[in-house]
Parts: sequence; C-alpha cells; structure tokens
Amino acid sequence: MDMHKFKDIVFWKDGFTGRAEGGFYFRSFELNKFMEGITEKGDNIVGISFTGNNCEIICESKQVEESVVFEELEESINNQL
Repeated sequence: MDMHKFKDIVFWKDGFTGRAEGGFYFRSFELNKFMEGITEKGDNIVGISFTGNNCEIICESKQVEESVVFEELEESINNQL
C-alpha cells in the first residue's frame, strides 16, 4: 500500500481567494490510511468536510443522471431499428 498517495494533494476551502500559509500540522497517519482504503475500492476523493470533531470524506458520485441514461437507452433503441 502506498502511504504517500495523498502526500502532494491539497484541498482548498470553497471560495477562498486570499493569501494562505501553512505551518499547522497534526499526525494524519490514520486519515491517510483511511483515504487510501477508499480509493482502493475505486472511489475518487474530491473533498473533505469538517463538522465539529467529525471529518467527512466526499467522493465523486457514481450515480449517472437519469437524462444521460435515457439518452443512452434512446440511442440504443434507435440503433436497433
């Protein structure tokens, strides 16, 4: 398992446009391990949300919008005619 998979990925606060600087660290070994487990299952992490003491990992939706499914179905039917 590559424990450095998320080493160079930075998640930015939505709408932030000012200057920023780092310097505040905490041990994130368990978070890195948890995130790697998510990606090993095929999910694509696109964000992190913090609420109180909770951290939510946000992944790209695997659901296809109904209109796309309908268009693909319609195209498939037309190709069979």
